[in-house]
Amino acid sequence: MRRVLALISVLLALVVQGACAEGKGVEEIVNGMEFGEIQEFADLADEKISVRETVLKLASGEFSQDIESALAEVKNALLSGLRDAVGMLSGIVAPAMISAVAVQMLGGSPGATAAQYVCRLSCAAVLTGAFFRRMDVAGALIRNLAGLSDAVFPLLTGLLSATGASSAAAMLSPAAALFAEGISKAAAGWGMRLAAVAAGLAVAGNLNANLSLKRLFSLTRGVVNFSAGAAMTVFLALLSVQGTLAAGYDNLSVRTARYAVDSIIPVIGGEVADTLDALISSTLLVKSALGVTGMLITLSICVRPVAALLATTLAMRLASAVMEPVADPFLTRMTEQFARAAEMLLVVCVTVVMMLLLMLGATVRAGGGLVR
Repeated sequence: MRRVLALISVLLALVVQGACAEGKGVEEIVNGMEFGEIQEFADLADEKISVRETVLKLASGEFSQDIESALAEVKNALLSGLRDAVGMLSGIVAPAMISAVAVQMLGGSPGATAAQYVCRLSCAAVLTGAFFRRMDVAGALIRNLAGLSDAVFPLLTGLLSATGASSAAAMLSPAAALFAEGISKAAAGWGMRLAAVAAGLAVAGNLNANLSLKRLFSLTRGVVNFSAGAAMTVFLALLSVQGTLAAGYDNLSVRTARYAVDSIIPVIGGEVADTLDALISSTLLVKSALGVTGMLITLSICVRPVAALLATTLAMRLASAVMEPVADPFLTRMTEQFARAAEMLLVVCVTVVMMLLLMLGATVRAGGGLVR
């Protein structure tokens, strides 16, 4: 009961403020917000996004996204990544071919063995350089997503609280903090380190024919993939359960407050309740528009890094397939394992991206039942 009375006080204050301003519309709410931090991350995308303009267009229903141009952007990003991987591809295949020719010409002589070892070292250097360049790209993406979360969720939770959905705001705040301070740091730390360990095992286990590290490599890869899947499942379950409970509690509180306003205030109680609905509707529109804008920014800044990781993985797999009929089997296996290590980076990045999108989606849904 105390919570309902407090909510009535807050909502009445909003109603009075809105009445004095002759109805606070969507544009007034948006113009009163500061989007500077979010705009910094929006500027990282190739296609620049104006946060304020996008929020206004989404809230007013005027926003339209050209699907063909979006698909073309994804295609261009993937092609750009493949072009960048062409040099790496030749740097892998050339030593493999030289090694195969040396074996054919010198047979099992010490010269052939030495040539094979040199070619393995050359291939390992190319693969390692390409892998760590992509590791830097993945790390930058995760840091940017964590920063975007820190920038957008205080505004989203503030808008939710202003509508009376304090339980939903209280649910999203720790989830956002867990993502920015826990999950993203774990991904950038342990996830990236384990992928780097897998790359090291790919080199160490294939330079020397007497040393096999295939099972250890498989174990490292399995740990990363299982951890990413488990984290995604638990995070989704927490958002679903807490979101459902918070929505029911907030709907009950706001409806009770609305009924109290309508019943207790004589004569004008119905008009005050209607004004309350209008204010809540405008705030929810802005909140949903900001959440969708956050999704657009997330997708925009992750397209090129994810495409680069995917292109590198495809190039390594292609090199492994091309080399398999004639090349040193250790070179083929090394290239294949590097492709799987790059896939680990891709899995970590996609997991972080999906978690942020899930949180933003939960925010867009939150508060949907507050307006009668």
